[in-house]
Amino acid sequence: MLNLPPPSLSQFIDYIESDPIHTLRFLIPSILIVFYAILLKVSAARNKVDRNPDLKQEKEIFPVPRDYINLEMVHVQNSDLDYVSDIILKSSNKVNIITKQMKRDMRRYRRIKYRMSFVQSERKRKELRERMENITQSLLKQYAEIRKSMLEISDRLLEGEK
Repeated sequence: MLNLPPPSLSQFIDYIESDPIHTLRFLIPSILIVFYAILLKVSAARNKVDRNPDLKQEKEIFPVPRDYINLEMVHVQNSDLDYVSDIILKSSNKVNIITKQMKRDMRRYRRIKYRMSFVQSERKRKELRERMENITQSLLKQYAEIRKSMLEISDRLLEGEK
């Protein structure tokens, strides 16, 4: 580093008088930045976001919405295990019914696929392909239904644990 003595006030004034435009290009933005920083600090001190509530806000009553979580919370607070077991039974019955339908559809799909190898007519093949696509779509819908009911069980049980 260079060891330069600090300029005196008279030298600084001489420098400004010799080239005022060059000096003002630096001084004006820096003064504006300092002024803006001071302004932000003052306004932040006035407007605290996390201040304590005033008396009016403390007495304000919020209505509790009647949504799913608040309705289920009553059963959780009472440790109502019968309620949870009923949810599981209903969902498992639903899964059993859908599983039986899926097995039946899978048998139909296999029979149609086996039949496709012996059919000679294009019209009949096209009809069988359409039936296979319909069965596939119903199988996918049934699988989605099982998945949905399993997620409902786990969601309800997890909410009950909280």
